[in-house]
Amino acid sequence: MNRLLRFFHLENYRKELFGEDIKAALTVSVVAIPQSMAFAMIAGLNPVYGLYTAIIPLIIGSLLDSSNYMYNGPTNALCVLSASIIAGMSGVQDPLPLLFLITFVAGALQLLFGLMRLGNVVNFISHSVMVGFMTGAGILIGMGQFYKTLGLSLPGNAAFSPLEKLLYTLTHLGESNPYALGLTALTLIIVLATKRISRKIPGPLIAILITGGLCALFRLDGRGVSLTGEIPRGLPAFTPVIISMDRLRTVGPQALAVAIIGLVQSASISKTLAQESGEYLDSNREFISQGIQNMVGAQFQCLPSGGSFTQSILNYFSGAKSRISGVLIGIFTALIFLFFGRFAEWIPSATLAALIMMTALNLLKIGEFKKAFSLSREEGIVAVITLLGTILLPSLNLAIYLGVIVSFIAYFKKTGDAHLRMLLEKDGVLEERGHLDEDDGEPYLILQLEGILFFGNADDLSRKLSEISGRSRIYIIRFKRVTSIDLTSAEVIRRFREGVMNRGGTVLFCGVSQGLGKVFVDSRLLRDVKEEDLFFAENQLLQSTYKAIERARFLSGLADS
Repeated sequence: MNRLLRFFHLENYRKELFGEDIKAALTVSVVAIPQSMAFAMIAGLNPVYGLYTAIIPLIIGSLLDSSNYMYNGPTNALCVLSASIIAGMSGVQDPLPLLFLITFVAGALQLLFGLMRLGNVVNFISHSVMVGFMTGAGILIGMGQFYKTLGLSLPGNAAFSPLEKLLYTLTHLGESNPYALGLTALTLIIVLATKRISRKIPGPLIAILITGGLCALFRLDGRGVSLTGEIPRGLPAFTPVIISMDRLRTVGPQALAVAIIGLVQSASISKTLAQESGEYLDSNREFISQGIQNMVGAQFQCLPSGGSFTQSILNYFSGAKSRISGVLIGIFTALIFLFFGRFAEWIPSATLAALIMMTALNLLKIGEFKKAFSLSREEGIVAVITLLGTILLPSLNLAIYLGVIVSFIAYFKKTGDAHLRMLLEKDGVLEERGHLDEDDGEPYLILQLEGILFFGNADDLSRKLSEISGRSRIYIIRFKRVTSIDLTSAEVIRRFREGVMNRGGTVLFCGVSQGLGKVFVDSRLLRDVKEEDLFFAENQLLQSTYKAIERARFLSGLADS
């Protein structure tokens, strides 16, 4: 039993914390329920699937996550992606089984990534990919839900893209239903007013209760107001996904996109929570948790699930003390759905659409775009390309792949530059020289290498070393800030040293760690280096560097007699 409690990080749980977890869970539940229903509508599905996804994955994820406060369930990004996937199944009579299979396969990929300990790989996917995707998703959601807020209905059974829905809405404004418009306006007023009074007041839930009550009381469905309609009773039933090789080949690309978005989104949220709470974050455990909750959730008709930033932060600031709060949120959601779910059929579509539109506004990361461009032009370009791909490409999984590819290109472009700095020693103080092409007739030159030296920037390193070759007879190469080096880069340095020695010069090495020294030996770089020309890193700052400078002064005839 104690081992099980340690596995779930509950070995120090005390009964007096339970009351705090209950209060936090109740607060999050009343906010999460209407949002979960709205998220399912983003995917074009019955709201019940959003509720299912707010129960099973949440309970499992709360127990398995490394974060005590993570809320796992339906999210804007994953539901927009699901909508795109469903839209691409125009020839499929019932797309739900395939969507659940995609959820299962995405979970299997996430689990595999976690077991392979690839948790840090997500750090190589730029945050700008999520900025561009989320902003594009917000635009698509707004275009796709606008017609519902006006009480319009799309003609026929044809699949409309979000842009086509917007164009249809703008050309049929005169056909708007005044009752639906009134319900939309009332929803916005309630949510904005309650938010101004206190963010703890569940404005969306109050709006749903009031507008749903008005529809039932005045039978507004008879006046052209579209309602949510019948919602299946009871908890989700166990419905195994159907797996076959043909199906796996069909859903593979979509499942990979779902897995990537789910992991990137959850990783960024868990990092934010870890910074707030000070708790330890295990990225590999997060991957495994995401995978298991999606694989199990798929068997209970759940949509792809991931971390929700809004609910996670609300859970933390509502006073949650442990992962038990997440389990309780799932249980409370199930109980509310069981006992009050039959009243949900009176919820007007205009109300849920208005709530979705407000959520979509929060996805427009204009400030993040400005920040991306101010920090790095490459980051800004990644965000813009992902945004355009999200809006213009025929499927969102292509936009995600595009963003990830551009992100990796930008990363490798940065790492393709070898960081080499020129240092000058003046009266015992080291100063950085501005340009490598300056030649002040120094008796010895100090070259400081930094970061990762690998085959990707070996050519740039070779070019920079060639530019300063012949400028001096004695060179000191400082390795203290080199985190790793491969054989290709070591060979570049060996050839540079060989060229200097052929001209009668000397190359001294300083700040060499034991790890780097092993690579140097394997690469034959230290094969004929004299012991007095090699200075290993020491605990005292710059100690090996000043020893190398003393040696250089001796060789150049500048040493004090």
